[in-house]
Amino acid sequence: SVLNLLHREGGDHAGDNAVSVLVQRLSKAAAAPYIRAVELWVYDGQVDDPYDEFLIVEQNSMKKESLMDDYNAVFWSKRYSLRGDIPHFIGDQLAQKILTTGKYLNAMRETDVASLATLPSRPNDGLGKIPFDANALIGTGKYADRIGERFELAANALLRQVWDRGELRTRLASMKMYFLISQGDYLVHFLDTAKSE
Repeated sequence: SVLNLLHREGGDHAGDNAVSVLVQRLSKAAAAPYIRAVELWVYDGQVDDPYDEFLIVEQNSMKKESLMDDYNAVFWSKRYSLRGDIPHFIGDQLAQKILTTGKYLNAMRETDVASLATLPSRPNDGLGKIPFDANALIGTGKYADRIGERFELAANALLRQVWDRGELRTRLASMKMYFLISQGDYLVHFLDTAKSE
């Protein structure tokens, strides 16, 4: 909320150069720990939120062991969620991408920790420079591009893991045979013929 307040003040005083420079400097300093927390989530899938104000809310009470009891558990949708107060410089769309990226990393960690090593490491400058001026477009810039790249890398790595090691292709083929989808033309012909009987 402090970051959003600073963003509003910057917009309200956009014509005053001295105030704009001061607000930008304050925004950059106030956002530094927040940006480090976003980097930790996007690159490692870990939540660092000692003051309960980070973008991602982690429900530590939810454990993956609950999946053994209830196969329809909402573990992945409830374990991590977005906080209601999203900083303006991130925006709703980028916030969703940040959340999903960390979820993908955690899914990989839960199933095969070694697969995380295949992802590129964090760049030396982290997410890069983040513009805090009032005229900056929300969710754009080098930081948004890097979050997008990490999202694509995590999504592809998780899909590869599920496809190859989880034998998704074999399981889908088995379901196709079980539900007679592979016999589609024959089934339609049979039902048409049996209709009169």
